[in-house]
Amino acid sequence: MPIPQEAASEMAADPARCGAFKLSSFGQLVGPSRFSAGPLQEVMRQPGAHVLAQGVPPMASLPIVGVKITLADGTVIEIDKAESLTSQRYAPFGWSSLRSWLVEHVRQQHAPPAEDWDVGITSGSMYALDAVLRLLVDPGDAVLCEEYTFLATKDLLHCLRADIVPLAMDADGLLPSAIEAACEARIRAGRPPPKLLYTIPVGQNPTGSRLHPDRYAEIYALAQRFGFVILEDDAYACMQHRLMIADYEGVPP
Repeated sequence: MPIPQEAASEMAADPARCGAFKLSSFGQLVGPSRFSAGPLQEVMRQPGAHVLAQGVPPMASLPIVGVKITLADGTVIEIDKAESLTSQRYAPFGWSSLRSWLVEHVRQQHAPPAEDWDVGITSGSMYALDAVLRLLVDPGDAVLCEEYTFLATKDLLHCLRADIVPLAMDADGLLPSAIEAACEARIRAGRPPPKLLYTIPVGQNPTGSRLHPDRYAEIYALAQRFGFVILEDDAYACMQHRLMIADYEGVPP
């Protein structure tokens, strides 16, 4: 979801802020990467430099110089020498070809309206969820989520001592009215509004529901109104099986 321009201006004026709320205490302490901001990268990029901090073996020690894979349909995939060698070692600046492909994939599939969006690659979805939630959630912060949700994320939220607020669902997924009611109830009680909504819109775990297309805009409008961030765990977006559901025919992914 894009960050509104007003919120983006706030973030530029105060890096510890993210829209209408602050990063967690941990998020404020982390700061920019010392690796990225320091002189080490410049040294590592010098031709002929052998920097032990890279933690990678020399190319000459790698045994595989090419790979050929035959798929069940007869398609043959060949991986050339350069890619084969890269796959056997940790790339000190990341695997640029993979990252470039992912950036273009997101651009084509989602067309992010913000100008300063980017892609981060993590070692599995739980690592991503852990990183995001630690940067955003302090003990006592209210986190909205479906009343039935991914147990590993609930465990993580319990570890962060978040105030988990379960929300009602129906056959079409999360109910926007439940979000609105939960936010208004906290405000009436004089409590801070929720800081974050964690949701699994497609192939919801464990119910298997798919959020109805009309609800996306409603939920985003509520996020703007109450100032919470949407953490969308959309691991199953490419497995929607919409052709079996007449209501979704003609609806873009």
